[in-house]
Amino acid sequence: MIRNVGRYLRACAALLGIFSLSVQAATVTSISRKKKMIIIDEGREDGFIKGKKVCVFNSDKRVACGVVIRVKKNRAQVKINRDFLKVKKGFEVRIRGASKDDEPEYGPALRFLALPVPVGAPANYQLLTYLGANAAGEGSSSLWQSEESYTSNANALISFSVGVEFEQRYWQVRFGARVREYQSHKRAADYDLALPGTFLQTEQSASASGVYVDYFVPLLDGLDVGVGVDFDQTTMKFYGEVRDDFDSSYNERIYNLESSGLVTSLRLPVRYNSYLDPMGLSFGLTSMIPLYVAGLSNVAQANDTVHGSLVQDAQQDLVDSANFRAGGFTVEVALGLYLSL
Repeated sequence: MIRNVGRYLRACAALLGIFSLSVQAATVTSISRKKKMIIIDEGREDGFIKGKKVCVFNSDKRVACGVVIRVKKNRAQVKINRDFLKVKKGFEVRIRGASKDDEPEYGPALRFLALPVPVGAPANYQLLTYLGANAAGEGSSSLWQSEESYTSNANALISFSVGVEFEQRYWQVRFGARVREYQSHKRAADYDLALPGTFLQTEQSASASGVYVDYFVPLLDGLDVGVGVDFDQTTMKFYGEVRDDFDSSYNERIYNLESSGLVTSLRLPVRYNSYLDPMGLSFGLTSMIPLYVAGLSNVAQANDTVHGSLVQDAQQDLVDSANFRAGGFTVEVALGLYLSL
């Protein structure tokens, strides 16, 4: 008899377990647009406890996910993380993980970015033109005429700039990396007036790679704003070679400079995302404010036997004229394609 009672109780428990899974679904009864919060018609007795993660469905199509923030006996309040505008009264709310279909919608995503020409740059330097014999004379302040790299050539500075981001949409965090190649600038100036046909050919180029992390908050459906930190390693290279119009095989390198530094910047991204899982489009603007340059390095060589004596130190003159340093306020445009993983 006792054995039969035990079997009966175990059977009832199994039925209750199946029933509890079947009722782990509630209905949206109220929506607070201002607080991005919904109220559902089930609560603690139905398994909706504080901190529980849930998803909202419209005819078995998941439209949003969130977390239970307040619970009563027969009702609960849910904070929606994103896609809030897709939620309507009467939609079904399920405890996440009750079935395979309830797995989180906002898992990892990979985003590939094209980064067009920015306004400004995390690191800046001067573009140099050799003055040589046109310098003022002995005691001249410099052998070089310089101009800002990112202001005078804003439309022709970047050769290419691409990036990739790993995004965990549920936790609202993005990790990104990018590479940039700056256009090479070549210039020529007369060198030794005593040797007609000689000129100094200069070339200046730069490249950069960076990593960053952003924390973002959904502002409107598909629109995110955030804050982050950016680390950008930029290297600028410059050389000058004496050449001869009458002898194409002749070249003598008399100037070399390599400058580099790691620029730390504050990031303020604004991003609009068109979520069309598993793929989608992304467009945004990121403001960057350089804060600090670490590991600034200048390795220079100057062997100008014709005009080097016009300045006190030709090597230091080259470094000072290039003036590699942290840039100013930068706005970066991002166009991207993402893939949900």
